[in-house]
Amino acid sequence: MRKGTALAAGCLALLCLAGNGRALVIDHHCTDLSLVPEYWIRQARSTIKLTYGHTSHGSQVVTGMEALLDSFPVYQFFNDHAYYRYGGGNPQAPDTVMSFWDYVPGGDLGNPNWTAWAGLTDTMLSNANGAYTIYPHLRNLVVWSWCGQVSWADSGNIATYLSLMTQLELAYPGATFVYMTSHLDGTGASGNLNLRNNQ
Repeated sequence: MRKGTALAAGCLALLCLAGNGRALVIDHHCTDLSLVPEYWIRQARSTIKLTYGHTSHGSQVVTGMEALLDSFPVYQFFNDHAYYRYGGGNPQAPDTVMSFWDYVPGGDLGNPNWTAWAGLTDTMLSNANGAYTIYPHLRNLVVWSWCGQVSWADSGNIATYLSLMTQLELAYPGATFVYMTSHLDGTGASGNLNLRNNQ
């Protein structure tokens, strides 16, 4: 699982380089990182300004990214959230390293409720509350993770998620928003989780 998470995380780092004309699906089939030219990895590192809101289950992606560095140091990233939030006395990601904000905004797609994440994203991207000393912070890749809520979500909950994502995409056309499914829960192909993941 750790290897799969690390490989998927590496592929995730290339999302911003895909054109907006069609969907890009990166899943457990994306496992051979040697097929990704180093040039594109370096381009992604210098281009991507990623923010990732999650709680416990979402941290597996970050753990995979950290593990990936052991074998593939070219996948460098640096959390420079404090630089933008509090000012220039904090370190900023070098131009050649991916700027990665972990746990920003706080929460996940179902915590504290089904919609708070969208408002937090909008506030963070627009700096509507003036929280960022250095703005614009140029976040261009926004990822949110589910914890376990999709297991008991109904179709209305997922329709709300999809609608809010569409609204954010329209409001921030310069950003790429990653649609994420939930982790397996053992209920199989006919279970609620699979139905909601494929809604």
